[in-house]
Amino acid sequence: MCTAHCATGQSLKSTAPDIHYPYYAVWADKKYSQKNEHIWSLIEVHCRNLRGEVAIGFFQVISMLKFKSTRILFFLGKHLNISCRLTGGNMSNEIPRTVYWLDNTLYLNITNRCSNCCYFCLKRYRSDVGGFNLKLTKEPTVAEITAELSEVLHMRSWNGLVFCGFGEPTERLDVLLEVARWVRQHYGRPLQIRLDTNGHGYVLNRGRDVAAELKAAGIDKVSVSLNAGDGETYMEICKPAFPDAYEAVLDFIRKAKLVLAVEVTAVRLPEVDLAKAQSVADGLGAAFKVREHVPCFY
Repeated sequence: MCTAHCATGQSLKSTAPDIHYPYYAVWADKKYSQKNEHIWSLIEVHCRNLRGEVAIGFFQVISMLKFKSTRILFFLGKHLNISCRLTGGNMSNEIPRTVYWLDNTLYLNITNRCSNCCYFCLKRYRSDVGGFNLKLTKEPTVAEITAELSEVLHMRSWNGLVFCGFGEPTERLDVLLEVARWVRQHYGRPLQIRLDTNGHGYVLNRGRDVAAELKAAGIDKVSVSLNAGDGETYMEICKPAFPDAYEAVLDFIRKAKLVLAVEVTAVRLPEVDLAKAQSVADGLGAAFKVREHVPCFY
């Protein structure tokens, strides 16, 4: 897959008569062959305009020229005559997104609030993921989320949907549950729905059976960020908003395992003893996965 970020500079307008505002290519997610600096292949190109509308289709790329390592210019086929400049970097001029996608998976960014303040979190250094601006200016309502979902839900046959963005989804548990139920009602095809969580759900929603409510709403799986093999390391690198947060994560995993598929993850960092973290996951009877740290250098 070739992943590129949208331009934040001068707009490049289409010359097609039926398109009157700028489009930006987000990525081309089909592998292509490369000869020197020219590419000749049929790729799937995703475009979004400044209004947030989505276009998807197959176009013949007739040439690709590299100006710098961080800048690529695509010339798309005559179908649309769109020139799209793709650049790396933050998406400060792009509209904030609640719904975004990577490869063939949909993601929902329903909040930017989080009960952790992990030093390695991507949102501390960037505003975008995969070319989508995830820095929300306000928290979207259920109606706003489902309206944005409606634009793309039937765009293709998705492999899955994940509640994951620049915040902890269980900070807005009721919104999460209602949107999950809406997806189950409107998609009409098999779809795994996963929650990526820091495992603080029971602390953030005291008195509620969070795992049971997730299951009832249609969530199939939770991926829990453990990120440490002991409480001291967890407090050091994740900087939670409350004490005994590590025990809260372990408690969440135990309860979730009773009704949901559970995966425990840890980021590969110098401070983290991955073998120790895996031992904790094994002791809880949960699958374990190492996530690679994404360094944020420009």
